[in-house]
Amino acid sequence: MSQIKSAYIGLMQEVQLHITKDGSHTLINPSLEESYHAYNGAHTESQYVYIQCGLEYYISNRSDSRDPITILEFGFGTGLNALLTLQHCTHSNTRVHYISLEPFPVPAATALQLNYTDNLAQPYPELFRQLHTCEWNNTVKITENFELKKLNQKLHETKLEPNSIDIIFYDAFAPSKQPDAWEKQLFEKCFEALKPNGLLVSYCANGQFKRDLKSIGFTLDQCKGPMGRREITRAWKN
Repeated sequence: MSQIKSAYIGLMQEVQLHITKDGSHTLINPSLEESYHAYNGAHTESQYVYIQCGLEYYISNRSDSRDPITILEFGFGTGLNALLTLQHCTHSNTRVHYISLEPFPVPAATALQLNYTDNLAQPYPELFRQLHTCEWNNTVKITENFELKKLNQKLHETKLEPNSIDIIFYDAFAPSKQPDAWEKQLFEKCFEALKPNGLLVSYCANGQFKRDLKSIGFTLDQCKGPMGRREITRAWKN
């Protein structure tokens, strides 16, 4: 941990566990006065937005199901999106290379109090522990079908090869709380990194966010949101 950026470590150790309406945990960051997930349901939100509307939708529309899928996530947070993706890989026999950016990691001791695997049999509790305790900044093979590379950096700092990413999970804190994570230049970087017919998916349906994506060249789907939320954002690089 000594080599991991620690600008928020003191604050991150003060994050508060909170039970959302579907019974799953989220964390509340007191420094931002913001939760990591929707209060209506952390698990429900992540499963719908990033797995159902993201990974599963992409798989149903791609031409070659044999190719591994590269996912870029911004940011890793509680590890819930990574866990749900790992579960999908296990059940569908899909191979995924998962790259996750997190400049301010949640301490593993805090993350392992989350109840995401309470009702799951082994190996998932152990795999969730590995997601949080595995080495940073190197690719780690978690299962036969799922490998993880956690990068302790911001998207601004990350070098991405053009046409190298299939799916982007854009899961930063809300624009009102973390405005530097929603700058147009970052969406341009995402567009360049995506392969043709790659997609970006986010819980956020902010008007400026969608206008910026369209101006860069993304094609946006009409995509209904979960749990009473009017919509989410799903954008294609056509």
